[in-house]
Amino acid sequence: MPAGEEAFLDRTIEVFQPYSPTELTREDAREIAVNVTGLFGILLQLKKARLAREQAEVESQPARESA
Repeated sequence: MPAGEEAFLDRTIEVFQPYSPTELTREDAREIAVNVTGLFGILLQLKKARLAREQAEVESQPARESA
């Protein structure tokens, strides 16, 4: 395992260990990283969908005339 990956997993354990009743392993840290990455992917998809809906609403409104 590359040193950078080991350091990343060790840091992940350091951050998440206070929230776990059991000692976290590097495999646990790898799973945490995958899950957090997945979560942010879902949040990004939701944001893109919301922005697309908002844009569609704006485009569907009739144009306002200037005063």
